[in-house]
Amino acid sequence: MYWFILLTTLILSSDTAKVEGKIPYAESTVPSTGEVSFFVDRALFRISDSLSYLEVYYFLDLETLGEVERDGKRESDYLFKVKLEDLEGKKKPLVDSWTKKALKGALSQFVIDKFDLIVSPGSYRLTVEIEDKNTDAKGKAISEFSVRHWEPALTLSDIELAKSIRDSTGPSNFNKYALEVIPNPLGTVYPQKDTLYFYLEVYNLEPDSGAYIFTSAIYDAEGRLLRSTKPRVRKKKGSSVAIETGGIPLDDFEEGEYLLSVEVVDLSTSQRASASRLFRFVTRKIEREIPEELMDYLSFIDYVATPRELKAFKKLKDEREKKAFLTRFWKKRDPDPETPTNEFLREFIERVKYADQNYSQGGRKGRYTDRGRIYIKYGPPDQVQRVTLVSHARDREEWTYFTRGSRGMKFIFVDVDGTGDYELIYSSIEEEPTRPDWKSYLKEWGLLGGEE
Repeated sequence: MYWFILLTTLILSSDTAKVEGKIPYAESTVPSTGEVSFFVDRALFRISDSLSYLEVYYFLDLETLGEVERDGKRESDYLFKVKLEDLEGKKKPLVDSWTKKALKGALSQFVIDKFDLIVSPGSYRLTVEIEDKNTDAKGKAISEFSVRHWEPALTLSDIELAKSIRDSTGPSNFNKYALEVIPNPLGTVYPQKDTLYFYLEVYNLEPDSGAYIFTSAIYDAEGRLLRSTKPRVRKKKGSSVAIETGGIPLDDFEEGEYLLSVEVVDLSTSQRASASRLFRFVTRKIEREIPEELMDYLSFIDYVATPRELKAFKKLKDEREKKAFLTRFWKKRDPDPETPTNEFLREFIERVKYADQNYSQGGRKGRYTDRGRIYIKYGPPDQVQRVTLVSHARDREEWTYFTRGSRGMKFIFVDVDGTGDYELIYSSIEEEPTRPDWKSYLKEWGLLGGEE
């Protein structure tokens, strides 16, 4: 039997925190040894009675990798190596490797990634090694496990813990049965997102029009039942396979290791199948050492905050109070809290970076210029027209947004003083100021009306 690497994918994450300088993880997660820090988890899913998908998930701490700068961005290059050995010696070892890149920065502190193998029943040793191509630092994680032969009776896959589960909105290597399942390799849940998400598959249901019952429960380390969900009756729709997902709130749990247990009962045959999985709930004080680079963007709320919010923030003197305010401020603007990344904040930071890199003037950052402000607030224009080196008129730029608002938007910037600092003289929307003398500049260029 041969094994094949089926896919690899990558997602950048910033929502995992360190506790006392370390990244917490569940007992079932395998930590690496060496200078590069990462954590490995896995789950098995049925292909046939004698074949399984082995999904391997890993969580990589980018702080333990070196970096290079490319096009103004900080990147880490690392070599990913996999070795899968048959402990019974019946099959040749699988050895494979590939190179990955990860963007480091304010919102890219960790990487969550996965790859798939096809395996047959047996006992295995999996070795995952990551080598930093910039510093030659290495980390290695080794685990041993068994792959079962799938019985013809009712049975369940392994439970995959997830950071989020939602309907798939497009191509993604995290997609399963029209769902996008972002794995949680650490097996940890934090109070900030205090819901335990999980995914599993049900096999060998009686393929009729009947139903089955699904239940889930959480037990503590002593085996005491702490929480259980109401039994859910599911229609089988004539299929022998079913998908189960869940989200159990842990709002009042104490810190510690817990066991998630699930059970399926096929009402047509009375067969039962169960599965379980360890996870960890973390409640200790979380250290969020925000890099100065990130604070520079987080605290720049001038174009996003309401007047009331801006006034409240400027009154704060204590740094801890400021950070707490900013955490709430940006969290409130997260368009999809179930995903690992605050998409609004990521886009905002990218716009501020672009403004600083392209519109800075003298000692003033580009974010404070008129072009920088418009770019940050409304994004890149659909069309830019530049008119320069005209003897009888000042240099100008015209930005057009075709799809914003009912009639689009237009902004005209002029290098009024000939210093390269372009000022906004005309705006087609009321939210941005238009200079009273803007038409005089149009006459300069020989334009006959309000707009070109």
